[in-house]
Amino acid sequence: MTPLYRLTLLVFLTLMPGFASALELSIKDNGRNFSLPKEETLSAVYLGEGGATLSASFDTEGKKVTLTLPGGGTVVLPQAISASGARYSDGNRTFWEHQDKAVYTEGEKVIFKGSAR
Repeated sequence: MTPLYRLTLLVFLTLMPGFASALELSIKDNGRNFSLPKEETLSAVYLGEGGATLSASFDTEGKKVTLTLPGGGTVVLPQAISASGARYSDGNRTFWEHQDKAVYTEGEKVIFKGSAR
């Protein structure tokens, strides 16, 4: 099981109130069993155009994400409602991750767009 698949599964499960907080899940994949223990923080790195990177640290307990932006700045955003994928926003700045793709915007301006590596 890839770390990204594991990340996507855990982020999805945090959207289900009361379920993920006590989660210990077993998954059978191609005849192999995997156990996903409860984790409070999970990280991913996204690669954008020109080699820019954005790091995301997902706090599943606190329902927030801490981003390290390509320029080195740090942003912490609370979890927001999303019809698909994982979305974090403070109303102006938004981070959205869906199917290995990530977009970070400030207002209407796209600051970063990339894929998980």
